[in-house]
Amino acid sequence: MNLSQLLLPEAILLQDHAGSSTEVIEKLGELLRQKGCVKDDFVEATLRREATMPTGLPLGGEYNAAIPHVDLEYVLSPAVGMATLREPVVFRNMVDPDEEVPVQLVFMLALDRPKAQKFYNLPGVSIPHGTSSPAAPLAIPLNWLLDRIPGVKDWDLDPDNIQKRFGPTFGDPMVMGLIIGLVLGVIGYLPAALSGTSSFQDFAVGTLGLGINLAAVMVLLPRMVSILMEGLIPISESARDFMQRRASGREVYIGLDSAILIGHPAVISSALVLVPIAILLSVILPGNRILLFADLTVIPFVLAILGPICRGNIARIITIGTVVLAIGFFVGNTIAPFMTQVATAAGFAIPESAAAATYIVSIADGFIWLPLAFLLLTQSLGWIGLLIIIAALVAAWFFYLRNPRAWEASAGGPSREELEVERPAMAD
Repeated sequence: MNLSQLLLPEAILLQDHAGSSTEVIEKLGELLRQKGCVKDDFVEATLRREATMPTGLPLGGEYNAAIPHVDLEYVLSPAVGMATLREPVVFRNMVDPDEEVPVQLVFMLALDRPKAQKFYNLPGVSIPHGTSSPAAPLAIPLNWLLDRIPGVKDWDLDPDNIQKRFGPTFGDPMVMGLIIGLVLGVIGYLPAALSGTSSFQDFAVGTLGLGINLAAVMVLLPRMVSILMEGLIPISESARDFMQRRASGREVYIGLDSAILIGHPAVISSALVLVPIAILLSVILPGNRILLFADLTVIPFVLAILGPICRGNIARIITIGTVVLAIGFFVGNTIAPFMTQVATAAGFAIPESAAAATYIVSIADGFIWLPLAFLLLTQSLGWIGLLIIIAALVAAWFFYLRNPRAWEASAGGPSREELEVERPAMAD
């Protein structure tokens, strides 16, 4: 469905006299609330998000636009409100928040989509990427298990809840990045300062530098991804509409790379914490022979799919991510000889600095359990192993078709109760 089809006639204001960006957001939000499309705290959450992640969009002409919106948990049914303003009001530039943008056209988005679309606000998009998607079959049962552990099931540490508990400052992505960077800096630089191999001045400079760098990452990366998504979503929607007209009414999704997922604050902050955890796992896991290096930067891509499954709960993403990485180490140790053999056969020359390494492996490919399962089954059982793989895929597809809504809910899509709330609102 295109955004134009979601435009709600009752939520259109023409030549409105709003005197500020706050006032126009409040007016449009109230119209959407009256139609049952959004929750009561939708406007408050939208204003809170606008303060930290503005949506002013310079169009290079006489008129500029703004697209205020908020996390999908505040949406009951998808809708779009629109306002044209008699006099421009000031929004902040979505790319450069220090720049003021005089806006006379405002689109308020209340979008709600299943699965990863719901969490990442990617309508009509699926993520079949081989680096990310294999984590889902591990994460779904682990998330189900955490739901049944007393105390643990009550962990609720997503960015919005951090703001509600500790105030808007601590839930701000920049502050979260600063805190994580300072903690990691203390862990990394303090031992050297205490042992005398470096000065406390080096410790302070290194720690503060890391905090500032990660704060910048938490601010800039989401904005870079949002700009990328603004270009990709119209293309994906057009491709999906083209295919859907030729697909006999079936719903069609467009597959994109997992790179577009890593801009979410919950995913970035969890991945930053998981970097030292991965290094610690490489030291303490019995039998491990893998020394991580440049591939640490791939961790956000591997674990991005955990975002919707855990519904942005940072505590759960870190917990499940730790288990997924631990399993990945055992997978990597097993598959490393095969990867090295293939690399050598392809003419890859191992650098002299890594000549002491017996094998090579990567997190992006070597920590993924699915290729190893294919490899071991086909090598040990031949055609029988291949038939087992085909049978397993057919069985998985069969059970999915029996109850797709339950499977989608387990992967972060709307639950049955949420859908029951949506239906009467859409009927109105």
